[in-house]
Amino acid sequence: MWGIFIAVNSLPMGYGTTAMHWIFVFFQLLAVFHSRKED
Repeated sequence: MWGIFIAVNSLPMGYGTTAMHWIFVFFQLLAVFHSRKED
């Protein structure tokens, strides 16, 4: 999971829109909180 998170954050700023970047971050945060609840 973190590999995907790092890959998204490492993308050049011009690769996609800032909105899409934050959408990815938002879903990553949801995944982190969800995994914490199950542990």
